[in-house]
Amino acid sequence: MLYIPSLTGARGSGRTTHAILQAPRGAVFVAPGISVRHFEIMTIALRRGDLFVRPISWATDDRWRGLLSSTNIVIDHEAVSILLRESPSTLDRMAQRFPLAATVDFVESGIPGSGVWTGVLN
Repeated sequence: MLYIPSLTGARGSGRTTHAILQAPRGAVFVAPGISVRHFEIMTIALRRGDLFVRPISWATDDRWRGLLSSTNIVIDHEAVSILLRESPSTLDRMAQRFPLAATVDFVESGIPGSGVWTGVLN
């Protein structure tokens, strides 16, 4: 399944934290930028060491092609923004290969990190 969050919500509202917490076990988490160390530290701090953090180049270079179509991939909201702006065909190719979960929305509650997802998550 491919999980693509909506782009609504204020910066610093906890969308990345929530995506990590709600990601299916063993999912690939696509982070923005080339350095993933910050996101690896976040997954450990959030007790989600089961996630495989990959840089956005993992998506744009099609390094996901060897994965089974049943693999869960969660794309960080900022990575989605970058892909839509710089490489929209990457999202198209990924959506053709992996079943697309309903786009998930983050509903901001006003307290950082306390929003909720709506949509399909396993």
